[in-house]
Amino acid sequence: MSDRDSITSRYGRRRFIQSAAAAGTVASLGLAGCSETSDEDGSSGGSGGDSSQDSGTTTNGGSSVDEYVLGSHHPLTGVFGDDGQMLDEAIRMRAQMQNDAGGIEALDGATVRVSSQDNEGAQENGGPVVESLLEDGADSIIGCYTSPITIAAANTAQQNQVPMVVSVASSPEVLEGRGLDYVFRHQPPAPVQGRDYARWVPQIVRDAGYDFETVGLFHVNNEYGAATADGVEENAEANGFEVVDRLSYDSGTSNFNTQMQRMAELDPDAIAVTTYGAAGEPLINSLNNVGWFPRFLTGPGSTALSTDSILEQMGEDANGAFHCSFGMNTSHPDYEGLNERYMERTGNNLSSNPMMAYIAADLILRAVERAGSADNGAVQQALANTNIEDPLIANDGPLQFDEDGENVNAIAPVTQVQDLQSTVVYPEEFAEAAPNPRPHPKSN
Repeated sequence: MSDRDSITSRYGRRRFIQSAAAAGTVASLGLAGCSETSDEDGSSGGSGGDSSQDSGTTTNGGSSVDEYVLGSHHPLTGVFGDDGQMLDEAIRMRAQMQNDAGGIEALDGATVRVSSQDNEGAQENGGPVVESLLEDGADSIIGCYTSPITIAAANTAQQNQVPMVVSVASSPEVLEGRGLDYVFRHQPPAPVQGRDYARWVPQIVRDAGYDFETVGLFHVNNEYGAATADGVEENAEANGFEVVDRLSYDSGTSNFNTQMQRMAELDPDAIAVTTYGAAGEPLINSLNNVGWFPRFLTGPGSTALSTDSILEQMGEDANGAFHCSFGMNTSHPDYEGLNERYMERTGNNLSSNPMMAYIAADLILRAVERAGSADNGAVQQALANTNIEDPLIANDGPLQFDEDGENVNAIAPVTQVQDLQSTVVYPEEFAEAAPNPRPHPKSN
């Protein structure tokens, strides 16, 4: 069963409406939404979070509430709908685990409810969806998948002094220098993804005896795409390769023949693509249309190269591709169980994007437990003091936040598409398999 088949069938394509079998209510707030307090699949409960220790500062506000509401702010319909639904499922899974374990202990067993609303992938919905979630009782916000929407949502969350943890959004403009002390991001921002691509992927290829001297950049034309490409370009010379051209595309475009023809004329050793999932299959189609493939298909920060269901659509031509983005600590003792639970819910592996959403929910619920209160200010302080020694995210040290709300030890591990699955291959401490560099069979 694919992500498209399993999750879309549960939510519907036109509107995100809660399954009639689930316990919860549909919010009538002018935007499609829903709330969940129990699992529609009836799966058994377990630990309320991962087993690693969080040694952040603890306070005890002594407050007691009946429920704590996580506001899930993602695209649930439209071009990004399948991706957003995967993230939303992960948040619901984390909430269900907390409830199955007895609720939030510090709040006398308060139930965790998820209020989910559809931002439709539209930047203008960033702020209004936050406001709508707050009207439905949201105590904190998780979102929003695309950087432009996340920037707008973060502004509104800060204005309302509501804690927000970014699920997936990579542009540095989400947080950098903006003084948003209520907003946090655990995943590596785009410049880190570009940096780690530049320092790790070429070396892996060279260590196998192949050249990696020239790269063509191809990215979605927005803050996330541009910042990721900047990260590669700024680190190219220091890592022994040249960027021969930099091309972009507008989100929603499904034909890249012109851009790939230009790449074919330049014939770089690799192309580095930074795309949303919807661009994966059109990219492969365009490469086939122009009759050219790079020796190495690679990508920093590309959802297309990190999502198994998208890789299935891309087909065998995606095998062997290298990718560098936020990743999971698959050696973590809780990872296997979480992956199995997510598989039961959706029929799919817990890949990096939904794992980031799961971690976002986990960080908030940990913070509430440490704060001993649902008070926004207390939860914000607890989030700021986060200190997780062995996090579920692949990290170069403990998960801690700096003054901008960024994860100070964030890295972007290298994955390779092996048997059409995104597989972590570097750094070694996070690797699921060894890297296997080889020129693309359709390359010249």
